[in-house]
Amino acid sequence: MDWWIALAFLFGSLIFLLLTGLPVAFCFMLINIIGVFIFWGGLSGFHSLILSMHSSITIFAFIPVVMFILMGEVLFHSGIFIRAIDVLDQWMGRMPGRLGILAVGSATLFSTLSGSSMGTAAMLGALLTPEMEKRGWQFNV
Repeated sequence: MDWWIALAFLFGSLIFLLLTGLPVAFCFMLINIIGVFIFWGGLSGFHSLILSMHSSITIFAFIPVVMFILMGEVLFHSGIFIRAIDVLDQWMGRMPGRLGILAVGSATLFSTLSGSSMGTAAMLGALLTPEMEKRGWQFNV
């Protein structure tokens, strides 16, 4: 089988699965399983896939990622994050665009504390978006 036929088959299958309404993660997982079965030699390919997944997950360098996520959850659920945002808001006083500056300042503060920029962005989005909508900001999503 030529490479372009295999590529067209995989992309076509992916687009078909996406159009059926299956979630994206499941579409990619199914395409990967089909690709492993076809290109890695059947059932022995599945065994190689499982071994490579296990070796990539058990790397010591991934342990801090879990701890960063845990720290973000502790900051969020304990209420420390909301109190710290209130303190930053009081320090700024009355200035134009205070909520935007507050978002940037709190993102800087909490990404240095938790170590996870993406986790901080998700937490800030969940906390500051309702406040921004209450103040009349429009979001086009």
